[in-house]
Amino acid sequence: MVAEALLKCRRFCTFYPEVHRIIEETKRHNPSPIAHIDVENFYTLMWKKHHGITSIPEVISQMPRYLRIDIKQDLIWPVFYHSPTLRKTSDAYKRWLCEYVHIDYKLPGQKFYAGPYCKTHLYYLKSGIVQLISCDDGVTPLISVTSGTIFGDISFYLPPSKRNVLTRCLTYCEVLYITRIDVLQSLHMFPEDRHLVLNHVKDRIKHSRILHTCKQHIRGLDRSEDEGIAWVKRRWWEICEAVNSWNKSSRREGDKCQLPAEESSYHCAKYIGQLVLCSNVQLNMKSMFANEKFPWIFVPDSKFGQIWGKIVTATVFFVMLFYPPYITRNDIPTWFKSFQLWTDFIYICDICVSLLTSIVRHENVSDNFASVMLARCKSTKFVLDLLSTVWIENLALISGLPHLYAACQFNRLIKIYMLFPKWNLKRDPLCHTCYKIALIHFAFVYIVSYFLFMIDRKNPSLTTSYFFGEVFCKSGVSDEKCDFEKGHPLNVVLAFSLEYLFYEYLPYTLVDIGTAMFISYFFFIIYIYCKSNLVAALYLKYREKCNYQYFVANIKHHYTHHKIHPKLLERLNRYLLCHWKYYNGMDVMHPHLLKNEPYDIYWKVHGELAEKIIKESQAFLFADTTLIRELAYKSRFLILAKNSTLILFGILCKNVSWVVQGSILSEYHNYAGELTSTIYGPGNLLTSFGVFFGTVSLRTLTAYTDCEILYIKIQDFLHIVKKYPSEWANLQICIEEFSPRIEALSQDYFYALLDEVSGYGRYNFDFCISITRCNLIMLYNASFFSKVFIIMLSHFLCKVEVELITGGRL
Repeated sequence: MVAEALLKCRRFCTFYPEVHRIIEETKRHNPSPIAHIDVENFYTLMWKKHHGITSIPEVISQMPRYLRIDIKQDLIWPVFYHSPTLRKTSDAYKRWLCEYVHIDYKLPGQKFYAGPYCKTHLYYLKSGIVQLISCDDGVTPLISVTSGTIFGDISFYLPPSKRNVLTRCLTYCEVLYITRIDVLQSLHMFPEDRHLVLNHVKDRIKHSRILHTCKQHIRGLDRSEDEGIAWVKRRWWEICEAVNSWNKSSRREGDKCQLPAEESSYHCAKYIGQLVLCSNVQLNMKSMFANEKFPWIFVPDSKFGQIWGKIVTATVFFVMLFYPPYITRNDIPTWFKSFQLWTDFIYICDICVSLLTSIVRHENVSDNFASVMLARCKSTKFVLDLLSTVWIENLALISGLPHLYAACQFNRLIKIYMLFPKWNLKRDPLCHTCYKIALIHFAFVYIVSYFLFMIDRKNPSLTTSYFFGEVFCKSGVSDEKCDFEKGHPLNVVLAFSLEYLFYEYLPYTLVDIGTAMFISYFFFIIYIYCKSNLVAALYLKYREKCNYQYFVANIKHHYTHHKIHPKLLERLNRYLLCHWKYYNGMDVMHPHLLKNEPYDIYWKVHGELAEKIIKESQAFLFADTTLIRELAYKSRFLILAKNSTLILFGILCKNVSWVVQGSILSEYHNYAGELTSTIYGPGNLLTSFGVFFGTVSLRTLTAYTDCEILYIKIQDFLHIVKKYPSEWANLQICIEEFSPRIEALSQDYFYALLDEVSGYGRYNFDFCISITRCNLIMLYNASFFSKVFIIMLSHFLCKVEVELITGGRL
């Protein structure tokens, strides 16, 4: 049972700490005060819809290639089916391309198919609702489409020079996309499909030009009619209604659907099948009705549904508290009779609401009354609701079994399943498990004590004192002399619990022994079940921390066994303690937490802060924003413990680094051989010489406090900058102009230190760094990126020269 509990709790107990860490990182990194709320809403929605699965599990990479491709093709077949361009391509082409189809998730209000992505990505809307917004005011929705719609089927090959619409998600959306470079590579590998696709694109472009020319001649005052918006809506629904009616009436495959005739010839009716428009029911988001005409159908996630669920849950809780004590007594108070009427009323209304709640299939809310009723009647919860509502006690009276009247009323307690909610992201898994365990124990003891009390009153063969002590009667006294109505109703459960835990009397009959064995057996089953769940929750909660402690103990024992230097052990200990202090070691055990997360989540957690830091550094003040975003995407964050060495003197720099939090201490020797220090705060770019000129570091950089840095590998940095010709050309001009002076400065500095160490006296610095007239001309001709960099470099060189000559005393 422990293994079963581990398998059952493993998913949400693993999901919760990962998401909690991502939310905390977003709150700490992102400057926006609501960014972490958006991230939390996203993962809450992902747990509700996909149990937190945001990507294809990595285990698929271990499968045979043919099986992996078949699975992937089965997941993304709608992309090829709905795209007119890719629909007629060969199976081999589709199988090759399906490995490069990715899935992304969009929250309500987010935009996609915008900016440069409308030219480089083909999108397929798998689920959700997307609105095309007019660029005139940025608010007015033109068309609302849902799952099955393709975006960029032509602009993918022929990018538009001007777009007049924005694409914004109205609800949570799942999007499949392919990049342009992958499709171009696929076309080079499959010549026959390349001719087919390009000819199809050529025909569509030709048709679009004719369409555009025709529309220019009949342009009127109504833009929605001129642009085809109103016509598309009307025509699409005409075709949809015709196809639906034809499917219902026709039973022979040979029949063809007769579509209504077109009213005008200047609209694009050829490719209207690429759109899947939303109905009014899908767009009526704030209404509590999916079908506003009789018979009404409720929307399940409306405000009414949430309020009604709280009312029913509160009623069930009071039913569990009040029903067992009072239905087992002969003297029932008046207020309890009124509560019984209220309970029956709520239970009946809940069945009606359950029947009139629409179902959601493939993100489409059903407004068909028959399908809603059929789906609800087949559900397990509906059967339980029906059993808890039926007046079985009245059937017992009619059948001539009045002694079963009180026992039959226990069916109202079937509905206590509503007190066990499903886990969500706002609950700690351990607290959720403890709540369920406490509720199970309380409900079982509470209900069993009163049910046994009711049986004991009806059955003389049961010994009252054995189960309830001497609360109601003395030991050995018959039931006729017992006063079961005295005292508070809660005395029953207290007496039963105390007598069961600290028994004082022994059983007198075989019925007592059998009943006690039956109750003990069920107690044992519940105890094992609850204990297994508690052990599983505790293990899964502290598993990662124990693994980190085990890892730390092993690595320390390993290095101690091999007699590593004590100073290195101290550095290692500082590093491990620092990561335990801030992350409990999770960033060491799981360094690539955001590897498989959606791009938008990664950008909220790390990207926005990285972009802000890079953009505000002096060398990148006026650089291309796309360059900065790409550098931010490639960058990584790292926590350094106090006194950790970041860069050593005389060593080549491997990373481009910025300070995010904390401070970095820079130390170097001046002309007089004195140690001079400088402290760098958040936002400073470190080791600009080593980054741009490839020289060794002239200073030693250490963490002055616990700090966080942002870094990019120099190879990745240069590879990204090469993609931007203007910035790359200006960087090369700077390198050619200043490299000789930088090399001379480095060599002279090293010789000076060598003379100081060797004791040959002071070294005469006979060099001067100046900006010549040609340098000034280059400054004004260069781009902003180069200007800022040259100005920063000139000031830095002059500062180094003055500090070396004056001994740092300014």
